[in-house]
Amino acid sequence: MRDHINRRVFLKDGVLIVLGSILSGSGIVTTGRELFAKVNFFSVDDESTPFHLWASADSHVDKDINPPSRIKNAIPRESLAEAIRQSEGTNNDGAPSFDWDIALHLGDFSATQGFPNDDLG
Repeated sequence: MRDHINRRVFLKDGVLIVLGSILSGSGIVTTGRELFAKVNFFSVDDESTPFHLWASADSHVDKDINPPSRIKNAIPRESLAEAIRQSEGTNNDGAPSFDWDIALHLGDFSATQGFPNDDLG
């Protein structure tokens, strides 16, 4: 069993399991616990392992980086990037890092009333 798991390893192993299941014809795993068990994060019978969910919403990245000119003295910022750096303990602002297994971003990245254009991605 691994001593430490991060989201990059989780995603890589998860993709490999899904691709392996498809290519072998055995079907995709049907539950999250089955996926965790196949990746060997914890035993299927181990109920004591906490699962940390980090939820965020409406980061409006485009308006953070390029604030509207009508807002006087607006300072560009990287709210989403800063939050990710803080969670990993690499933001150099003294904020403590915190554990999370998966992050959900609920809402939109664009602060516009319509769809973002190609310049925004």
